[in-house]
Amino acid sequence: MEVQTISPTIHRRPPDTGLSAAEIDAEVGRRLRVHRNMAGLSQQRLGELIGVSFQQIQKYERGTNRISAGRLVLIAGHLGVGPVDLLPESRASATRPPESPLRLNAFRALSAITDPAHLSAVIQLAKSLGCQKADHNDQTTGDAS
Repeated sequence: MEVQTISPTIHRRPPDTGLSAAEIDAEVGRRLRVHRNMAGLSQQRLGELIGVSFQQIQKYERGTNRISAGRLVLIAGHLGVGPVDLLPESRASATRPPESPLRLNAFRALSAITDPAHLSAVIQLAKSLGCQKADHNDQTTGDAS
């Protein structure tokens, strides 16, 4: 009977993401940092919640250390997101621009609005401003679609 050796696939790039395992770890870490900041948690506090040091959270966010599936689910729960929100998107669904400090501030400000009528009004304002930008682009580029 012949024993077959299986080679590690750490550096293979899955066709749907185009990222190596190390690049995926870094992307998961980036998303962890974004969601942690949006939740208003420090590295210290998140570490306390999941039972690790803040240095470990730093390593997760840099992609230096991998996050186990169980720990990923635990972290996601404390951040109020689903575990899939911490994973990279496939190329086909990656349409969202990178998170920026301005977008994070806007998210925090919107999250602080407790009156549904006020929140609805802000959302309508944002939609109308987005439409104005699209209309302006159509007029300047001659694109009528």
